[in-house]
Amino acid sequence: MGTVLGTYVLASYKSSLLRKLFGIFISGYALKMLFWDKGKGGEVKNYVGLIAGFLGGCLGGMFGTGGPPVIIYLNRKIRDKRAFRATLILYFLVGNTWQFVTYCYARLINEKVLKFILYLLPAFIIGNLVGSILHIKINQVLFNRIVALVLLVTGVFLIL
Repeated sequence: MGTVLGTYVLASYKSSLLRKLFGIFISGYALKMLFWDKGKGGEVKNYVGLIAGFLGGCLGGMFGTGGPPVIIYLNRKIRDKRAFRATLILYFLVGNTWQFVTYCYARLINEKVLKFILYLLPAFIIGNLVGSILHIKINQVLFNRIVALVLLVTGVFLIL
């Protein structure tokens, strides 16, 4: 539902202010993870996942960056880096497939977009392989810092 709403907003309105506000929120949370979060905190309730999924769908539909709300939720819910990574991979597979369908329906996918995707595909494959190798070699603390840094970079790019 969130992806359909977000895609509608993307196709109908200019949403640069919302994108910047979202970037500020994500950057702030990433800084909290890097400097003030010691991995402690109460158990995250399951219904928060529904909210994160809906927000992720909306933001994915609007900006193509629906991951941060789900990453924030799963980072608090799943402590094991392997389970966290596996859950994200499945989430992104399902979510991005659905997002592709909604973008096609809204006529946001065209020949130019498909050519650009093919151009980026080799870098994606190489990055994925490098990330898979590094994932095995790093500990949980470093993994959490990398998650925070990726969120920070995403937030900054949304602001700019």
